[in-house]
Order: sequence, then structure tokens, then C-alpha cells
Amino acid sequence: MVITKSSAIQYKLLIEMKLLAQQRDLQVRIPDIEKCLDVVGLLLHCKVRMVLVRRIANDVSFILSPRNRNSLQGYWSSLLQKNLDNSRASSEGLIANLQFLSDHEVTIA
Repeated sequence: MVITKSSAIQYKLLIEMKLLAQQRDLQVRIPDIEKCLDVVGLLLHCKVRMVLVRRIANDVSFILSPRNRNSLQGYWSSLLQKNLDNSRASSEGLIANLQFLSDHEVTIA
């Protein structure tokens, strides 16, 4: 298989476009995750004693105690924070990969 310089450049551009698309998707997702974290934080500090949750299955309604509500909110908060941290780390990795691609010339030996 013979690789020409033009095909190597096309491949590099293809990879760069893919990385840019991934970075754009992450940049859109990060503010949404931050907003969700803010909402969960607000719920954690809310002084509501009971939260009514309706279950559609079997038409049963049940009430979560404050202790269970706090454990669920803590779970949501930690899950969102982990998602946010992973998204930021992925974004930084994509930026590093894009920088690497732009710093290197395509050479065919």
C-alpha cells in the first residue's frame, strides 16, 4: 500500500475535523452539566421536609423521607460532578491532540 502525501494530509484533516467536532460537542455539554449541578445543589440546600414522588408503575405514590432524599441528591450530585470532570478532562485531551496535530508536519518517508 502506497501512501501519498496528499492522502496523508487528507487523513490528518479528517482526524482534525473529528477532534474539533468532539470538542464542540463537549463544549456544548459542559454548561448543561454545570446547570444540573447547580439545581442539585439548590435542592440539597432546600428546606423542604418531604418530597412527593409519583410512581407510574401500579399507580402507587410514595413519599421519600428527607434522609432518602438527601442520599439521592448526593448521588445525583456526585454523578453529575464526575460527568463534568470527565467532560472537562476529555476536552483538555482533545485540545492537546489538536495542538499536536497542528504542530506536526505530514511527512512521507
